[in-house]
Amino acid sequence: MSFFTKDGSFINQYMFRPPNPAFYDECTFENSKNTLIWIPRDVETYNSAVPSLDLNMIPAILISPESRKTSPEQKILLIYFHANAEDIGLCEPTASILSDNLNCHVLVPEYPGYGLCPGVACESQVQQCALAVYDWVVSKKGLNWPASNLIICGRSIGSGPAVHVAAHGMPTPLSREHFRPPSNPLPCFNCRLTDVKFPLLQCILKAENIEFSVDDDIQALRKRILLNDIDVRDFPSTTDLINVDSLRGLLKNEGIPFRECAGRKELLDLAIRERSLPSPRFPHRCAVLLSV
Repeated sequence: MSFFTKDGSFINQYMFRPPNPAFYDECTFENSKNTLIWIPRDVETYNSAVPSLDLNMIPAILISPESRKTSPEQKILLIYFHANAEDIGLCEPTASILSDNLNCHVLVPEYPGYGLCPGVACESQVQQCALAVYDWVVSKKGLNWPASNLIICGRSIGSGPAVHVAAHGMPTPLSREHFRPPSNPLPCFNCRLTDVKFPLLQCILKAENIEFSVDDDIQALRKRILLNDIDVRDFPSTTDLINVDSLRGLLKNEGIPFRECAGRKELLDLAIRERSLPSPRFPHRCAVLLSV
């Protein structure tokens, strides 16, 4: 009966269509700005001092954007699970366009049975590889990339492993060490001061406890930001707009020790590390999440 299950060979030959021959080999990306890398299926037990390209390795390409105008270093990594009937060699141009237009890094892992990746193309193996790639990305033994700075994306059949990673791999309060509470994104991540609009400038000044006049126009607010050496890229979400007094009150109420001279960033990092921040849906009595 296994012949007719979702992982059986009868179903697989219609569901998964790896290109034959593959559109890349070990030398394809040697003269390219994109890099062919090999990801272990178990990052915790893999010995990087003795690398081996075997059944425990997943080929992937890592792509960085051409332009770095908005930021000297990119903070976002997009994990892109490609469509059916293509491999990472065929989808490289699409991934490069994503990287350049979104101005972020893009990692494209291969599926078992596709390209140079050993194994059999079936739902369970594809899902296992997808989780292995995610674990390597966030692990200290891998890229050590913050989960809050990841985008998981899948095209066509790639939406399956993308949803699987989002459901089983992405952080939750109980299962991941580096949990950041949900918050509303703000339009000042990786942007310039001149791109930040009037209400958000007021909220940033409030968060830093810097006085300003309600009559200040946008130029006056920007001048106060510059005079106080504030980087607007430090405020990617509403969580980052909690002001110093609210953070101190929150930490005191939770009995968490902190330095009295600590700045807002240090206090916020401590509150995140101790998982003391509330969800925006259930505001803590000591922490006022400013709306913009």
